[in-house]
Amino acid sequence: MSSRWARLAERRATALLGALQTPSARVLDALGGFPLEAASGAAPCDVVIDPARPEQPDDHGARLRAMIADCAPDGTLALVACGGPAQPASPCGPRSLGATRAILDAHGFTVALLPFDVLGPCAPLRLGLGVRRERVLAELDAHLAASSVRRAARLVEAHLVAGLAPEETGRVLVVGTRGRVPLLPVPDRAVFAAGMLPLLHDDAVMRWLAFVDTELLSPVGAGIGLLAAMRDVDGTAAQTLLQARGRWWARDLEVQRLVEASAHRLACRTIAALDDPVAATLEYELVSAMNALANRWLADELPPCNVR
Repeated sequence: MSSRWARLAERRATALLGALQTPSARVLDALGGFPLEAASGAAPCDVVIDPARPEQPDDHGARLRAMIADCAPDGTLALVACGGPAQPASPCGPRSLGATRAILDAHGFTVALLPFDVLGPCAPLRLGLGVRRERVLAELDAHLAASSVRRAARLVEAHLVAGLAPEETGRVLVVGTRGRVPLLPVPDRAVFAAGMLPLLHDDAVMRWLAFVDTELLSPVGAGIGLLAAMRDVDGTAAQTLLQARGRWWARDLEVQRLVEASAHRLACRTIAALDDPVAATLEYELVSAMNALANRWLADELPPCNVR
């Protein structure tokens, strides 16, 4: 998969697991796992963390039972499981979310989940790319060369992807406890919109948003709607922030730029799919038609499912 996206996902996993670590926590050894420094607290431990990558074959059930044995009666366990469609339990296969939850439930743990990494190995979005996978992931890697795009990607991951169902993502942070459940990061579209405001006048970010919307999300009907998220941008906050930076602002400008960029990409994909010389002459007509469709949805004249 995209090397830059892989690094972003790895840092996200490391940060989520590391945020739960305490001075007396036990961090299990995991060859090739997420880069957390192994630590051996005295059993029973208040926090036990397994940094193993869930998609790597291993006896994850045995690892989880060892964690439970080391955990204090009111302690916390933290690990990462595969999201995506339900995977059959296997003693030496990937760590499935269903099998993990079953073991934790059987031992009386309360479970909290935080989805992340929408392009993880078992993610429907990644699997749905089919024969387009290598081309699309290569283009994603090229977009992520820009630091502003990486900042935007982190916002999407933390506030849009985190709001999806685990079955729609590739990896899920699993926190089990018999005591008080730790506070996990909460996805917030208002925080997402505020964080995106300084980035929306960056052409690299807008091209990336259009690419994600048309090449990744639309073909599989993903549960993330970037147009809807852009509508959450508060106009007054945008005007204040951008004018303070000496930038021009107009209501719905960012949404319209995303609509136009997405419409052009969709038109190009349509022409390529038709594979007909005549279709190439219809590029501007297709762009106009798709713009009009998106604008009707923005005006609440069409249900959201008609614009994907």
